[in-house]
Amino acid sequence: YYFGKVDGKYGKITARAVKDFQDDNDLSTTISRPVTPPTVSDHSPVVISGVSGPQALYVNEQGTWTVTADDTYSNGLHYGVDWGDSPTPEKGTAFSASVQQSATFTHIYSKPGIYNPTFLVTNSNRNQEQGASTSLSVSVRSKPTTFPAGCTSNSGFSPTTERSCDDTVVINPEIPVTPPTYGYQYLPIDSNVSGTVSLVSANEDKVYKFNGSVNPHTPDWKWAVTINNNGTSSKYISRLILLHNISGEGWETKYSSTNPLGKVLGLLATTSTQCTSCDPYNTYSDNMNYLVSAGGSLSFYAYGEPANRMFSGGYLIVEFTDGTSTKISIPSSSITPGTVVSQQPSVTVISPNGGESFNLGNSMNINYSVANLASTDWIRINLVRPGTSFPSVTIASIRAEQNAGSYTWIIPTTTTPASDYEISVDVCRTSFGTGCGNGATDYSNATFSITAQPSLVANAMIKARLSNVRSLAEVVYDTTSPFGYGTASNSSSCTAPSANSLFAATNNGTSVILDSITEAINSSGGASFCGSTTSAWVASVQLKIPENGNNYWCVDSTGFSVGRAAIASGTSCAI
Repeated sequence: YYFGKVDGKYGKITARAVKDFQDDNDLSTTISRPVTPPTVSDHSPVVISGVSGPQALYVNEQGTWTVTADDTYSNGLHYGVDWGDSPTPEKGTAFSASVQQSATFTHIYSKPGIYNPTFLVTNSNRNQEQGASTSLSVSVRSKPTTFPAGCTSNSGFSPTTERSCDDTVVINPEIPVTPPTYGYQYLPIDSNVSGTVSLVSANEDKVYKFNGSVNPHTPDWKWAVTINNNGTSSKYISRLILLHNISGEGWETKYSSTNPLGKVLGLLATTSTQCTSCDPYNTYSDNMNYLVSAGGSLSFYAYGEPANRMFSGGYLIVEFTDGTSTKISIPSSSITPGTVVSQQPSVTVISPNGGESFNLGNSMNINYSVANLASTDWIRINLVRPGTSFPSVTIASIRAEQNAGSYTWIIPTTTTPASDYEISVDVCRTSFGTGCGNGATDYSNATFSITAQPSLVANAMIKARLSNVRSLAEVVYDTTSPFGYGTASNSSSCTAPSANSLFAATNNGTSVILDSITEAINSSGGASFCGSTTSAWVASVQLKIPENGNNYWCVDSTGFSVGRAAIASGTSCAI
């Protein structure tokens, strides 16, 4: 029996060895005569002071156990273990000896079950052997095949949990497992912010500008990004994080130790606008601080590397300086690395989008978003009244490289007031200014109004009343003998004209002229000038509000009917 000290005494260890021998060889275990056990000395027996090890394991998972024991008077302790996974221990292997105060064992169970590995510690001295044993139950179960939501194996990336599938959490109600945690916390989502992201190219070569050498991962990816802010507050972008569904690989515009995957992401470079001539590496900074105006949009390109496989889709996280964010899904793409696909452009009118009211002479902020612009494309903005004979009015034509997603238009005072206006925005895929073939168009979702301001109505009244003066003055000329504009001159006053002058009430027909002048002055509330001779005249009245840099409206006997910066003098509107 290969364990314990051979000293010729018949003690507990020898008795066990004999019994094992009899059992192994089918011998009778009946004792034919009594055996007197050896005298036990009075010194302390072996004491096992601790045993530690796993309470649960999976099949083929290695476990580690540590046993510590004490015997004050022993020259050394011997450790052994019976793992309990065979009918009988294998002599010489099931028990391994040591002369330490502690021993560590490892073992792998190949079948599920409840096992009770027994640890034996013995001492040995010149007079006797003593021993102690203990056991520790371990439950061995087959490993379940449960993976994170969205995963079918231990590889890949889960868009559901937004974690790598190699962070597998095995679920077993009898074996509590703490799932992995990450330092990144998503900022609150602002529901007023949305956007679109699409892959434009898989054949860029940009990243070399960052590392100062030729890019070893050419070709790179290029995405077209549009962010729409439908809220009432402007937003400033602080960081972008773009991830795709292949093992969670991705990029960000600001390096950080905290991100959705708990690992460092590659650099995401962005342009300031969506134009082919923009170089992202000349304008890039860690803190982008790009502005997305309230009710407006921002379009730009984003670059990341390497594009050495198909893009399977993903999402873009946009973080803002106000502590909010938005998350935009990115569809998968069939673009093969090394190719550039010319995609059909798209456009969306954001505002005005229906229900608004604008006054003549005031400004209108027109906002829109576009995607997939080519360098030769251009934008055309129009004022339209669908379903009427009103002709489309082109407000602006903008080249692709100058596109900003917004335009401010001063509504001309000559625009006809109406309540059925819309804005149309065209993406024109032709030579600049030659039409809009093969492009895209979008309209306001509903109509809006353009109305005349009260002061503009007053201006129109002033112009109309002074226009009456011209026709009435010709009546006075034709009925005066000899022919003339009255029989006396008037130096300047419209409200107290000289007797027998054109503007006095004493001549035939001149009372009607005075009435028109008075109505124009009442609409204005400002200064006036009326000068006449028998052969010429002029009338000038201040406008209610300036128009196109003109403060006065002027008519005269030569046919002038014009705006002037200064009041007239003499008998002519000419400056």
